[in-house]
Amino acid sequence: MTKKRRLKGWLVKLLSWVLGGYIFFIATTIDSLGNKTYNTILIIWTILALISFYLLSKYSKVFED
Repeated sequence: MTKKRRLKGWLVKLLSWVLGGYIFFIATTIDSLGNKTYNTILIIWTILALISFYLLSKYSKVFED
């Protein structure tokens, strides 16, 4: 029997904050689309959000019903 790996509680909270911050950032600054600095920040934050989503869905119980 293999033991399923789980993330530490503080890491789950940190990754959840990244996802929540990403959604808030998009919702409040979408009108800045087209600005070069904004686009750079958006791309970096999108990559971080995708990594966070993957880690949370694979190694935590956050998205389980």
